[in-house]
Amino acid sequence: MLACSSLDAPQVDSRTRRTTDFIRLFGIVALLLTSVVLVAPSHAQDPKSDEAEKPAAPQDEEQPEEEKKPVTDAEATAALETFRIAFARDDFDLPVLLEHHREQVILEITSLDHPDVAEELLEHAKSDLKKVRYAALEGLGNQSRDARVVSRKLQRMYDSGDEDVERLELVIRALGKLGHQKMGQEFVKLFAHESDDVVFAAVAALGDLGDPKMLPKLKELYALNGLDTKGVSVRVDTGTAGGGDRARARAAGKRQQAMIRRDRKEMARVMHTALSKLCETKIESLEELEAWMEKNKRRWR
Repeated sequence: MLACSSLDAPQVDSRTRRTTDFIRLFGIVALLLTSVVLVAPSHAQDPKSDEAEKPAAPQDEEQPEEEKKPVTDAEATAALETFRIAFARDDFDLPVLLEHHREQVILEITSLDHPDVAEELLEHAKSDLKKVRYAALEGLGNQSRDARVVSRKLQRMYDSGDEDVERLELVIRALGKLGHQKMGQEFVKLFAHESDDVVFAAVAALGDLGDPKMLPKLKELYALNGLDTKGVSVRVDTGTAGGGDRARARAAGKRQQAMIRRDRKEMARVMHTALSKLCETKIESLEELEAWMEKNKRRWR
């Protein structure tokens, strides 16, 4: 019996190892199957999960503007009383928190279209707090009920050389929304401004003003930026009649160079929106603009 046991021992150990290896392999397979079963239902339960994980495609469409809300005298009085109480709060540990609070309070009344609200916004448009004056200027574009008075007062804040570029942009946009026609030619002069945002604001404002006589100037800016499908460019005639002609040509060339924007995509979007407003039809190419102008000469000459 002892001899037999010694002979069978290696076989027993071999069977034991095989059995152990099989158990381990079975355990690994079972673990993998369990992982698949646990993961699969999460996707099956929500077929849109893959779509949700994909980054949202960039939207080139212009966002809708905040809707204006004409209010009665009583409503304006009540809203302003609430506003002034909230605005006066100053129990903040940091100046940045105070500025943020007052900006948000201003934004609560910017959609209210009433002369008293306009006066309040005009006052805060002069604030030393940058975000507060920006919010007030943005809201002034909604004050169409007393547009002539507001636009005249707002024009006094306009300065084409304003170092606060964002304030200049907001003043331009507000004047355009208020329909201040006297600013049309002034906005055209801004086409050579060093800031893209100021130029975009000027183009948008011209669209809001609705004067088709601005179309030739917009067409020039359109072509200079290569926004048309044929890539039209404007050549400068240096002149041969004398130094005066050459000097004027150089000045014109310098201005044209300054009118070329860095952000062509945004330039195209803003330009198409403005042109579509002025022509009262969808314009998305220089060819479409030229065709409309040829057909409607009396409207822009």
